[in-house]
Amino acid sequence: MTVKRKWLLGLLPVLILVGILASIYIQRDRLRQVIAPPAAAQIMRAAPAGCDLGSGPCGAVDADGRHVSAELQPRPVRTMERLRFTIRVDPALAPLQEAQVDFTMPGMDMGVNRFTLRPETPTQWAATAMLPICTQGGSDWRATLLLRDRNGRLWQAQWPLHVAGGLASGA
Repeated sequence: MTVKRKWLLGLLPVLILVGILASIYIQRDRLRQVIAPPAAAQIMRAAPAGCDLGSGPCGAVDADGRHVSAELQPRPVRTMERLRFTIRVDPALAPLQEAQVDFTMPGMDMGVNRFTLRPETPTQWAATAMLPICTQGGSDWRATLLLRDRNGRLWQAQWPLHVAGGLASGA
């Protein structure tokens, strides 16, 4: 084997490592942009207060009375099962530019569980989602709805979400 070939074979692991590190760095920045909550979002308050999205439809309203309702099907909501998340927005907010729902578990890193909703009508949007099983047995999630209205304003609504066990627990 020539010296040049040995040098290239020695360089190959270094190039692979640099490629892996660059990929991680790029993904980290992309994920930070996806996860970052909108800084100037208009907060909508849950209505009724304390509504559990796992038990039935929930709503939210802003200071001017504009409302959004959200529903998660099927019920009971379970981890590791296909879920349909549907929202209906006040006509004053429609048509939306975009809508996403972000599922998080308070106090637990469950990875990125953000889903983009697609319009079905100007006032109804939906997405298919699936929640992972918490290996620590947690079942209390938070659903955060992020909307961008026709004027580019950001809106945010949150609801608690209690889920039944997934396939592994048999619940």
